[in-house]
Amino acid sequence: MEQTRIYPLGKKAAAKPMQFPDASAVPANMLYPIDGSAFDMLNRFIQHEYADPADMEMRGILAALGIEKDKPFKPDPRTRDLLDKGAKTAYRIGHVLAYEPQTIMPNGLWYKDRRWVNVFPGNPTFTANTFNYIDPRTSFFTFAHSASPAMAINMENVGAKYPVTFVDANGDFLLGSNNYKLNLPKGIPAALFWSVTVYDSLTGSGLDNGQPFPSINTMDKPPANADGSTDIYFGPSSPGEGRNWLKTLPDKGFFVILRLYGPTKAFFDQSWKPSDIEKVK
Repeated sequence: MEQTRIYPLGKKAAAKPMQFPDASAVPANMLYPIDGSAFDMLNRFIQHEYADPADMEMRGILAALGIEKDKPFKPDPRTRDLLDKGAKTAYRIGHVLAYEPQTIMPNGLWYKDRRWVNVFPGNPTFTANTFNYIDPRTSFFTFAHSASPAMAINMENVGAKYPVTFVDANGDFLLGSNNYKLNLPKGIPAALFWSVTVYDSLTGSGLDNGQPFPSINTMDKPPANADGSTDIYFGPSSPGEGRNWLKTLPDKGFFVILRLYGPTKAFFDQSWKPSDIEKVK
C-alpha cells in the first residue's frame, strides 16, 4: 500500500510525497453524526452528487427541509434547533428498535428457546414480497452501518452468521457491572473462523475495555472444558487465571455478537446451539 502514488494527471514530477500516518492505537470516531450536523453532511452529499432518479423521493424530503442541489442550506436558528432535536431523537429511536427482536420478521430469533437475535429477514436489502422491513433495517444500520449479501445468505460453509444478544437468559439487558457466562458447546459450527465480541450498546463500536481486542476468537486458541465446550466470561473483573474473559465496564451497557464465518450444517439444522448469556456470581 505504501508504494501507492496519487497525483493529478500529468503532474507526477511536481507531486507532493505521499504520507502514510500510523493510526494504530489512536482513538478515532468513525461513527455517523448523531446531532444536527447530520443535515450538513446530507447537504454536502446532495451538492456533490448528481441527481439519480432513484433518489428523487429522498431528495424531495430533504428539499422540504431546505436541502436542495445548487441552493445554499441556511436554516434559521429555530429550524436548526428542530433539526438537531430531530437527529438526536431519531438516533434514540434506532436504538430502541434494535434492543428488542423484531416481531414483524418471522425469524427474528435464531432459536425459539434462546435470546439470540437474527437481524436479517433472509436478505441484505430488508425486503419482503410486498413491503420493506423498515424498523429492522433502521435498527441494523443504527449499529452496523452497512450490509452485504454474504451476511444474509443461507448456504453451508459460505458467508457468515451473526447471532447477537442485548439481554441475558432472563431477558434483562446486559450491564457492565454484572458477571455473565456464555457456553459454546463442542464443535462450534464455523468452517473458517468464529469469534465472540463485546460492543458498546450506544455507539456500536467494539467496547473500549482496555484489552488489546474486545473479543475472543479461534486464533486465540481459547482453553476448552473437559467435554470440549468453551466457556466465555463477561464482567468488570477477571474470573480467574486460565479462563476466557472479556472485560466489561461498570458504567456501560454492552451487547454481544457471536460471529460464525463459514457456518456449517450444525448451525442451520440447530443440532448445535450456544447457551444464552447467563448471570453468575
